[in-house]
Amino acid sequence: MHGIDRTPKWTVLNETVEPGATTIKLDVAVDWVAGEQIAIAATSFNGREGEKRTIKSVDNTVPGKPVITLDQPLEFKHFA
Repeated sequence: MHGIDRTPKWTVLNETVEPGATTIKLDVAVDWVAGEQIAIAATSFNGREGEKRTIKSVDNTVPGKPVITLDQPLEFKHFA
């Protein structure tokens, strides 16, 4: 991967995300910022369900539980 070293490099979802969702809730605080790209790993038996999205915004209203708004809806369900 290329770019600024971010902490953490990866985390898990705080809750399951349904297809069509444009936000994801994370389990730990992150220092990610709008404009960066993230990969959302497949959580089913089909490894082709991983997705790449660009971060539109990061909401840190709840400390340690950020909500990431994505540039496009997700195509697949991602289990927490």
